[in-house]
Amino acid sequence: MPARPNHPGRCVLRSVKTCCTDPSLTDSGDICSRPPKAVPPPRPPLGTILCILLISSFLLCLLSLRMISQIHISRADQYIQKEYYGLAISRLEKAAGLFPENAEKKGGDAQKGFRTFFRHLLLDDSVYRRLGEAYFRMSRISPDIKTGISCLEKSAVYYRQALTANPLDMRIPFGLALAEWQLEKIFRMQGAPQSLSAYQALPHFRQAVRLRPHGIQNNFSLLRYLAWSGKEQEMFSLIRKLVRNYPPLYHYLKKENFWSDAFRSAGIQGLEEAIEKNILPRHARMILSGIMAEDKKWDKAVFHYEKALTHRSFENLSAHYYGLGRLLFYNGEKEKARREFLRGLHMSRKREKDLEQLYLFYRKQEETEAFSAFLWEIRDIFRLSFRAEILMARVEMDLQNHAEAKKILHSINERRPEAEAFYWLARIAEQEKDWDSMEIFIQKATVHDPENRHYHAVFANVLRKLKKFERARKEDALAKR
Repeated sequence: MPARPNHPGRCVLRSVKTCCTDPSLTDSGDICSRPPKAVPPPRPPLGTILCILLISSFLLCLLSLRMISQIHISRADQYIQKEYYGLAISRLEKAAGLFPENAEKKGGDAQKGFRTFFRHLLLDDSVYRRLGEAYFRMSRISPDIKTGISCLEKSAVYYRQALTANPLDMRIPFGLALAEWQLEKIFRMQGAPQSLSAYQALPHFRQAVRLRPHGIQNNFSLLRYLAWSGKEQEMFSLIRKLVRNYPPLYHYLKKENFWSDAFRSAGIQGLEEAIEKNILPRHARMILSGIMAEDKKWDKAVFHYEKALTHRSFENLSAHYYGLGRLLFYNGEKEKARREFLRGLHMSRKREKDLEQLYLFYRKQEETEAFSAFLWEIRDIFRLSFRAEILMARVEMDLQNHAEAKKILHSINERRPEAEAFYWLARIAEQEKDWDSMEIFIQKATVHDPENRHYHAVFANVLRKLKKFERARKEDALAKR
């Protein structure tokens, strides 16, 4: 067996123990050195470990309490939505009781600051706002006035606590204002002068408006409060501001009990300012057009309406062109009105119904003949159903042109018998006092539409005129079923 080659500085044998104890087994005769042992890291002091564990446990406890608080708040929100205000209040008071507020009043300044810090860390500031809201809503469904007053007072107390914790949330002064306003009303009902009242809602309404200057709800409520307290001078500028910031609000303002011609002028000024500042100009001009129409200033009404249709023109519908046509008609521009009506019909998906409305408009204006000409014009433009032809026949009936009306109705029945066509033929016969023809036509109408009770009632009437009382009783029974 060939000898294993020797390497300088290495043991010939694999056993470390033999190599290290027997120097003759190495090539160089030197004893090999043993590798150094790994030095274990130093252990942290026991005090440090305990400190970390205590801090972790403390933070975990805080987070647990915070989570419990949030669970109570979440369940309370669900109860408020379902109008279970008692259950909601119970949950919110549990959330607020996790860190009592009176604990902050004990101890020195450092302790108070420490407790206040952890109170805000632990407790959601919205708990007090929610409690104020829940008590306010409960006051509205309270069975007696005493309970209602108690709920309102608690609502005001909690809203004040919430305002101290978070003075930047608009909902808090607004809710406090509503609660104190109700208490002011009760105070006034008891006959005490308002100057002696412990509740003043106006400063809180103003604070809510300062926090959200363009909010609709808070400004509208402030306006109602000013109207209730008789501060009319402040109302003018507020109405102008509201209408300027959101022109559609004019429709709601004019339904209020305090509305008057003076406030109407303030609203008009707000609309004009909105147009000048390009704030919803389409809505502002539409409303102004309606106001001018109420005053029968038709030229100004047409002007604003036409300008309104140029803004966001992709929103224009057939109804808008019908509206413009009516204004033009009132302004004496009948030819332009006809063109706008035609433009609306081009866009319409329910031309027959629209034609019915236009027919009623023309008839009210005693312009039935003009509408007849309009119908004959559009007959060659649009593909209309038999209902439009029946409408043409009705127009001819209004013009006492019975021959033309009969011709139109008979042409409909020749293509396909229609109950409505037979009904109007019966009406023509009634106007001509041709009772036999009326009996035939209305009978055909009941055959083609047996479920129409009105047809049976008309049939019964003509039968009675013809002394056919037995059949008339049967038709009366069918009309009343």
